[in-house]
Amino acid sequence: MAKPLIDFKFLLAFLALQYGEEEFDNRTVAEDLQALLLPIIKDPRLQDRLRPKLISNDLRRLYMMGFLRRKKVDRECENKHGKRYKCGYKYMYRINRQGWRYLKNLLREYNAKKYLHLRILETIRDINEERTAALIGIQELSALKLFEEGRIEDSKYILENVHESIDKKFSGQGYRRFTLKRILFEERARCWMILAEFQRKILTLERELEVKERRIRELEEKLRAMERLQGYAGAQEHSERN
Repeated sequence: MAKPLIDFKFLLAFLALQYGEEEFDNRTVAEDLQALLLPIIKDPRLQDRLRPKLISNDLRRLYMMGFLRRKKVDRECENKHGKRYKCGYKYMYRINRQGWRYLKNLLREYNAKKYLHLRILETIRDINEERTAALIGIQELSALKLFEEGRIEDSKYILENVHESIDKKFSGQGYRRFTLKRILFEERARCWMILAEFQRKILTLERELEVKERRIRELEEKLRAMERLQGYAGAQEHSERN
């Protein structure tokens, strides 16, 4: 039985929607495609078609067409004892400039109902940038907490990764010339860090409040039980007097 085909235009548009300018590998793409397509397309062959091995072929095809760039990285596995070790390599992909140009051409050539509208695509890229700022803010908050706990080396390691990510993002010629975008991005990351800390405190207070409310209910139950016992003892004493 022939396996369903995945149109390369659909796949490229999906990658733009799902990951924006972030990196992805074949396993991540396979899992996200399964989550998207399997609930709505009732084809028993589709589950097999969306295996990571076949999705790897699709990504390689887009790479050969010039729409993706890739790099080889070590693949990590975990044994039954939880120990991680290197087990071969994998490719990390990202949409390149030619891929984005091709998507924009598709948007001009085809009906907006069939393919993504240009404004939606740009909005998605903005959302992905905001997500990156949020992630960096949370990492900075984690580094601060580790520093407060005395785990200096762990805190330093996270901050080095944060600074490396920011440097890599703003290493282009346009960014080097106009530093305002980097300043605004770093400020957004700090805002996300403060927001994450407030949310953590809110969750902590909510948990404390829940514990205290449970304790209050327990004490109220004990109080009512004592009142019933006291009432019973009073009735017994009154009966004995009579």
